[in-house]
Amino acid sequence: MNFNVSDEIRKQTTECPSDFLCLTYLNKGENPMCDKDKPMCPVEHYIEGDGVIIKTKDPNTCLYMMSFGYGYICNCPTRCEIYRRYGQ
Repeated sequence: MNFNVSDEIRKQTTECPSDFLCLTYLNKGENPMCDKDKPMCPVEHYIEGDGVIIKTKDPNTCLYMMSFGYGYICNCPTRCEIYRRYGQ
């Protein structure tokens, strides 16, 4: 399955360490990957215009992740668009 995001969203995602690996995953039922060794973090809540609040055990591995209260927010434009469009 492939996720589709607009060219504008791709242009906004300037710090992607994995060349948009998250847009493609091959095995149905598997989690999409943010990096070759890291599945996309599950989303707890979407904040329009700001990002997604995520569940993570390893917050120091992502350039788009920021501490937010007792949790973390991911402001990767591509990750937010995947959640907004596909609910994943």
